[in-house]
Amino acid sequence: MRKQRRNRQRMRIAASLIMAAVLGSTVWGAGSADVMAKEKEKNVQAPQVSKEEVVYSSLDNQGKVKEIYVVNAFNLPRSGEISDYGEYSLLENLTDTAALTYEGGRVSAQAEKGRFYYQGNMVSKELPWNIQIDYTLDGKPIGAKQLAGASGKVGLTVLTTKNPKVDPIFYEKYMLQVTITLDTSICENIVAKDATLANAGSDKQVTFTVMPEKEGRLEVKTDASDFTMKGISIAAVPFSAGTDMLDVKQIDQLTDGLNQLSSGISQLNGGAQQLKGGAQVLQNGTDELKNGVSEFKNGIVQLKVGADGISSGASLLSSGSGEFQSGLNQAAAAADEVLNGSGKIDQVLQLLKAGTEDLGSLDLGQLIALPKGLNDLADGLEGIQGGFAQIFQTLDDTMSTNPVTDLTEEELGQIQQAMGTASPEAQAAFGKLMGNYQSAMTFLRTYQAVSGNLDELVNGLGTMVENIREISTRLEMLQNMDPDSLKGLADGIRSLADEYESFHQGLKDYMEGIQQMSDKYTEIDDGIRGLAEGTAGISNGIGKSADGAASLLDGAGSLDGGAAQLSNGVSQLADGLGTLNKETQKMPDEMKKRIDEMMDKYTNQDFVPISFTSSKNQNVVSVQFVLSTDEIKKEEVKSEKTEEKTKEGVWEKLMDLF
Repeated sequence: MRKQRRNRQRMRIAASLIMAAVLGSTVWGAGSADVMAKEKEKNVQAPQVSKEEVVYSSLDNQGKVKEIYVVNAFNLPRSGEISDYGEYSLLENLTDTAALTYEGGRVSAQAEKGRFYYQGNMVSKELPWNIQIDYTLDGKPIGAKQLAGASGKVGLTVLTTKNPKVDPIFYEKYMLQVTITLDTSICENIVAKDATLANAGSDKQVTFTVMPEKEGRLEVKTDASDFTMKGISIAAVPFSAGTDMLDVKQIDQLTDGLNQLSSGISQLNGGAQQLKGGAQVLQNGTDELKNGVSEFKNGIVQLKVGADGISSGASLLSSGSGEFQSGLNQAAAAADEVLNGSGKIDQVLQLLKAGTEDLGSLDLGQLIALPKGLNDLADGLEGIQGGFAQIFQTLDDTMSTNPVTDLTEEELGQIQQAMGTASPEAQAAFGKLMGNYQSAMTFLRTYQAVSGNLDELVNGLGTMVENIREISTRLEMLQNMDPDSLKGLADGIRSLADEYESFHQGLKDYMEGIQQMSDKYTEIDDGIRGLAEGTAGISNGIGKSADGAASLLDGAGSLDGGAAQLSNGVSQLADGLGTLNKETQKMPDEMKKRIDEMMDKYTNQDFVPISFTSSKNQNVVSVQFVLSTDEIKKEEVKSEKTEEKTKEGVWEKLMDLF
């Protein structure tokens, strides 16, 4: 019995040594036990004893702690008594058969020089981490017992969080390594994000790492058939990124690259400032262009208003010119009748003149008929006078209501400049318009020159009518006169005949002038009609130019708006690069400072291990945690016959400890 116990103790010591080797334990300082040595009697200070702790804990399938026991190891430079502290429910000497003394939480024992081990089962069931394990089958939660032997899509989630009931130094300084072992003969399509997968025989080991001060959420999914699983193992050791993990040369390259980045950003900032100035100049130019196009558009609009007025006046002038042409045609048509009637009167007067030599032989019957012919002539001339007066008045009203003003050289130049961008058809119409315009202005000047003569013509016809009616009245008086009394009228008749002969000749010349004017005015009327058509064409062309100017203004406005946005964007870019340049100048030094802080943190140079079992323990050089959960297996059917117990080897006995 004692031999078996000693063998068990030796296997536990071997297991502790193996776990220490696996987890890479490192000696940090002197131990924490009191050494009673002979040197004490010689008044020489005894060497200190260093202590190591390996904390073992078994968990159920949900991660709940079932028990915690600690293997305490001491390095004694001399034989003597050790003292250690902790709240234990059970103690066992793993080194020899010497008894352990436990009183008031203090463990004491006599130990030989070298290594000494003892195990203590802790009263507390609190670990530095709270661990929760959940399972799903085909997406639905399931218990571990129900999952054993099941088939389908299996999901496993391990949650690790800080346990506030335990000293936080373990949570802040220790790294967790969680290993889940799956049998590939029953598990396929294993998926585990952020995990390392490795083959171990027919098993697949899925290993997660949870960094210090971090909560862990570890998930594994697999397609399983008749599912079983070994226990999950969790190891916790102080995290330390050794100097071999941090390449100083790479860090130097990084800081050199940051210096180059800062220099490049500085140059980029200079270019952005220049671009900002150029964008501002561009925006100012587009603003001036917009203003210039706006003035051009306003000028084109005003020119269109003038062209519309000219076109309207030319249209009315064309209408009045048509009426004037019609009146001239009527006057020309009546010229022959007027001249015939006037010729007969002239013949009668010439006969009267010839007959003044012998008034006694004068036929008074002819004189009696003469007044009526003169009155008819006066009526015809009065009608012609009224027609002329109406025609001339209509033409005057048309010219007064729609005056046609001469264009200046500057105005003609503006129109020609505006037509420079017009279509070839519009330019051809403009050339035709200018020819018609010159013809119209020639007619206008001719009309202005002869308008006074036309008034004299109308007034002269009125005077002639009055004279003819006076002669008719006098001749009517001759009806009751004695022929002898007519001799006194001889001089008057001769004078009247001579005057009327001159009048008849003037009337003939006037009527011929009317006929010639009627023939020639057709060309003038055609020119006025062409002027109306041309002014309408140029008004339409200028209208299109105005529309084009409006579109050009819209385009200039859009260009100016885009230039303004570009200027604002470039300004913001330049300001941002200025800020970036200012901030990145400090980046290399700041980055080096942060890297130094990170190196200090991850190398844990300032970390001093403390005892997990009791704060009274001193000179602790290493504390490690080894946790394991129950395996998931199907319940075995007990055989009626008791099988002979297989003889256990050393390794089997070692594994029984876990």
